[in-house]
Amino acid sequence: MAQFQEHIEQANRNLRFLQHANQSASEYWDWQVTVGFYVAVHLVNAHLAQKTGLSYRSHEQVNEAINPYN
Repeated sequence: MAQFQEHIEQANRNLRFLQHANQSASEYWDWQVTVGFYVAVHLVNAHLAQKTGLSYRSHEQVNEAINPYN
């Protein structure tokens, strides 16, 4: 399972790619949005790993973890 630092490193890697894509490939906006989404996924998972010490395998598990009604 990925830990806090691994999620941060992947988010930063995705951001570097997104910066490159924004400069050179404006026709691939759908991939830019997808990469932006995964940046956010890794940042949320990094936060959860830091605050709870837990790692989650699916988007559903993360949704349950951050749902204020659970």
